[in-house]
Amino acid sequence: MFQQDPIHKAAEDGDLDQVKQLLQSGIPVETKDTNGSTPLHYASWKGHLELVKYLVEEHGANINVPETAYACCTPLHKASEFGHVEVVQYLIDQGAEFNKPNKYETTPLLEACAGGHLAVVECLMGLGAPVDTKGFQNTTPLHEASSYRGHVDVVRYLVAQGANVEAKDDEGRTPLHLASMLGRFEVVQFLVGEQGAQVNPGGDRFGDSPLHNASSEEHLAIAMYLVEHGANLDAQDNHGCTPLHIASERSVNGLHLLEFLVKKGANKEVQNNEGQTPLDFAKAKGRSAAIEFLENGPTDKGPNTRDDPTPLHEACKEGRLAVVQFFVEHGAPIEEALESYEVTPLHFALQGGPHLNVIQYLINQGANMEAKDYRGDTPLHVASKQGHLESVQYLVNQGANVEAKGYYERTPFLAACECGNLEVVQYLVDHGANVEAKDEDDDTALDLARESAVIEYLENQQPKRR
Repeated sequence: MFQQDPIHKAAEDGDLDQVKQLLQSGIPVETKDTNGSTPLHYASWKGHLELVKYLVEEHGANINVPETAYACCTPLHKASEFGHVEVVQYLIDQGAEFNKPNKYETTPLLEACAGGHLAVVECLMGLGAPVDTKGFQNTTPLHEASSYRGHVDVVRYLVAQGANVEAKDDEGRTPLHLASMLGRFEVVQFLVGEQGAQVNPGGDRFGDSPLHNASSEEHLAIAMYLVEHGANLDAQDNHGCTPLHIASERSVNGLHLLEFLVKKGANKEVQNNEGQTPLDFAKAKGRSAAIEFLENGPTDKGPNTRDDPTPLHEACKEGRLAVVQFFVEHGAPIEEALESYEVTPLHFALQGGPHLNVIQYLINQGANMEAKDYRGDTPLHVASKQGHLESVQYLVNQGANVEAKGYYERTPFLAACECGNLEVVQYLVDHGANVEAKDEDDDTALDLARESAVIEYLENQQPKRR
């Protein structure tokens, strides 16, 4: 059972005074929790630079001490993993071993690459950490940067420093295999489009190509990009399965990928080592829509009903600008609304989060700011409900109607009041929203408001309206 002492909690919180008191009371600076982590591990993990300095300079904390459990990381591993470049630099200046691997052969550089921390990567490599250092299963920094978080800025930096884009780990995977599997579209674009990485580099130990990897996770944009750049549609893995076999078996998020592969000429009749076709795979998994498509082709409405979010809708919701741009450039309609819900990609971008760059792109491409969903809400209603102030500001500045009537005949102002988004309420009032507005039940903003701050603001507005 995990246990930590008060000094560990104080170090985690960055409470320098409490740490001082505990050390002055006789608590050893190398006190370990049940994982073998010292106060210096905690302070480094959380990036508390002044506390790190105090522990090292005033009490001689061991900067190279590894944990005794799990990965046996040093404080430098922790600081590198979480991107605390000032702590990293300080620990190295104090003699930390910057190429020391942990129990799983992971160096601080590999930790920083996996976390996407460019400043730490630059710091470590500036001190001589090798760009093609090998970690667990012979993964390189480029493998790490291309996969887990897929930060293309780190990938670019590593390649500029001489990283081998065709390096293979013990599983036979290149960085492109990993980026394709994990949906790192911008990394795929960079590796293939700018660095010429092989799209058919030979299979990994399972015989999978990058296109197999993309198909297994239904990453349509990556599959499209790989095929555009010459990926073999009918490449077979160790079991004789093609990407179409994989897509037929998965096809849980609609048939977009399946349709694309067939349209591009993937062989529907190819058999794997067991004599199974893609149709057999679909039947084995009970994928009724895939079975219908493979047997009879697309219906009049296409292989996907319009109540299913399109790949463009999903990319907008996730805020993946590069993918959104790719789909739009390849003809995806930015005004396509789901049949029953009438939700456009712009609505989705606002529902998923404050994806301002996606919102700006869609509007610049002509997306209708006054489109209404099945409830009657415009994109401005959605942004006002979500409390996305920057999105509200952008939409209003672009001319969105602040008095548009939506659900229950509520304006964006009323919607923001009901949802308790004070900053949005204030902004809309400052930009002409009618504070006397009522919905179809004759409810006013004060009737709908629930948050005390919004209620107080509205009450303070009343004298100004007399």
